[in-house]
Amino acid sequence: MKGKHLKQSGSEKTDTAKADTDTFGGDLLASVTSAHAPGAAALGIDSQTPASSTPTPSPAPTPSSTPASPTPTPALAPDAHALPVPDADRRARSHRRVLIGVALVLTIAALAVGAGLIWLIFAPQPSGEGPSIEQTPVPATDWGSPPSPEEQRRLDAIASGVSPDNPDILYLPTPLVATYADLQIHSPICVTQITEVEYHQASYDWALQLNPLLTLVDAETVMENHGTHHVAADEQPVGDNPMIGEAVSTWRLDSEGPELSAVDVGAAAGTTVYAPATGTVVRIREYVLFEQIDDYELHIQINGHPEWDIIVLHIDNLVVQEGDKVIGGVTPIAQVRNIGDIIDNNLSNFTIPGETGNHAHVQVNDARAEGYRGLEGAIDIPATKFTDKLIPASS
Repeated sequence: MKGKHLKQSGSEKTDTAKADTDTFGGDLLASVTSAHAPGAAALGIDSQTPASSTPTPSPAPTPSSTPASPTPTPALAPDAHALPVPDADRRARSHRRVLIGVALVLTIAALAVGAGLIWLIFAPQPSGEGPSIEQTPVPATDWGSPPSPEEQRRLDAIASGVSPDNPDILYLPTPLVATYADLQIHSPICVTQITEVEYHQASYDWALQLNPLLTLVDAETVMENHGTHHVAADEQPVGDNPMIGEAVSTWRLDSEGPELSAVDVGAAAGTTVYAPATGTVVRIREYVLFEQIDDYELHIQINGHPEWDIIVLHIDNLVVQEGDKVIGGVTPIAQVRNIGDIIDNNLSNFTIPGETGNHAHVQVNDARAEGYRGLEGAIDIPATKFTDKLIPASS
């Protein structure tokens, strides 16, 4: 019963022992604490023994007749009944610290983004007073506005095949001076270089009659007026558009060709001559003009029309050869030959004083005509429109 009484009153005696420590101290506290503290397991007492088991009684303390000498108070063991800090509280505090850190990082990031937006909105914009590190100089050309008329003419000429380096580029392709059926004949001379234009009969009857596109004025009127009415080059059209102005019309008694079957376009010797039609150079032949002047015949044919032989005369310093493709009013082919200083040139009767009447001569011959030998030895090009063959040249 005594052991059971001690077991049931263990917690009360522990509290009493704590109170007595401050009053009496010494051995009594050590004895009571040793007998009843939960740490008694170190003395062989099983604190988990069921209540029905009979505990081993502890020996009763023997009172001492001699007062105990004062001894140092031993360090108290941790109080088994003190409330420890739960693990949940530690986890909560750790979680709060993590949340505080995340919130701090997000706050700093938000402040940085806000500062950047404010700078973009309120920062001073670069001035137009000159280039800076932040601003690249704006090109002088305003690509947002349409090109000027001169620049547009240049762009159109380049698109037509004209070389960007050609000094005549603003006036190319040259305008039309005549047609035959659906064949378009361009001026062989740039409009800035033309001295006069004359339509006349060709020397032989295989030449085809042309359709002049300039206003015709008879020879006597032109001589009285000292020339025809010229339209300024800047007012002339380009490309597949008729030239504007007047031209002289003459009749030559010693010529066999139809009326208006040839056109002479005057210019100074050495002036660039352009292809009068689009096609292929099929023959280049040397001959002697009026048994006095070495000259060239240059023959051009267009695809699908082997019956048309387009001829250019009175030229020198050729820059094309047989087989070359040419574009009407665009491709340079030669230069104007100087014949006015050697023979009496009919065109000189209608030009201003000092002009000798040098020119490029253009006509279209019927290659199927009997006795025609102009294409003898010429290279072949595909016949895509007419199936009939050229009439062989007779000997």
